[in-house]
Amino acid sequence: MLPTHRPSLTSLSRANVLLIACLGLTLVALVIAAVDPLIGQPTRLQVTVLDSSANSSLLALPDGRITTLDQGGLTKNAQVTICSRTHLVSGLEHFHLSRHQEATLSPEIRVLD
Repeated sequence: MLPTHRPSLTSLSRANVLLIACLGLTLVALVIAAVDPLIGQPTRLQVTVLDSSANSSLLALPDGRITTLDQGGLTKNAQVTICSRTHLVSGLEHFHLSRHQEATLSPEIRVLD
C-alpha cells in the first residue's frame, strides 16, 4: 500500500499563497469598483450654461470650476440644476443633468437617465 499525501495549508508553496492572496485582492478591488459608483447621495448644484452644442455643454459650477456635460442642446446663460456624485475610492466627480430639467432642453433632445 502506497502512502497517500494529503496537502495541508502549511504544505502550500509560497508562490501558491502569493497567487491566492493576489486573487483575493483582485476580487476585493472588483467589488469596490462595482459598488463605488452606487454609494453616496448625489448633490444638486445650480450651474450656469456657458456654451452648448448638440453633443455637450460647458458649465460654470458655483465654486468657480468649469466642467463639460455630455448633454447638449441647453440654452446659453441658462441656470440649470445638475446632480454631482463623488466616487469614494477615486475621488472623481460625475455630473448629470437633473431629471426635472427637461424643459430647458431643445424639443429633439431627451434625457436618457
